[in-house]
Amino acid sequence: MSDIMIWSNEYFLSIEAKYLSDWTYEKDILQVQERIVYLENKPHKRYGIQLLLIKNEKWENARKHKNHLGSNFSLLKNNQENLKVPVIIITWEQLMGIIPEKRVQSYLKEQLKRKLSVARV
Repeated sequence: MSDIMIWSNEYFLSIEAKYLSDWTYEKDILQVQERIVYLENKPHKRYGIQLLLIKNEKWENARKHKNHLGSNFSLLKNNQENLKVPVIIITWEQLMGIIPEKRVQSYLKEQLKRKLSVARV
């Protein structure tokens, strides 16, 4: 389904958490949208919200390609009106800004410095 799901009586939040890997429009937006719509149509009738959680560096890199028609960012930007579920983009760095525990902040900062090649070892 998603990396993280948070449910309430009326809504659910589907979080696709990208940490060291890159995101793609097809896999991390469209496919998740389809799964959310599937859940919305179940008898419990909750409304879904999609959240893409990525590193700021990866989001900024995607934004640099906004004028390339096939880029993930341009696909997201140009198809916003066609999406079936609201999409929120938040970065790990933004999330870190609301964590009061200094030890957790420090740990997250160190993890954010890791590179993709390290994760593959």
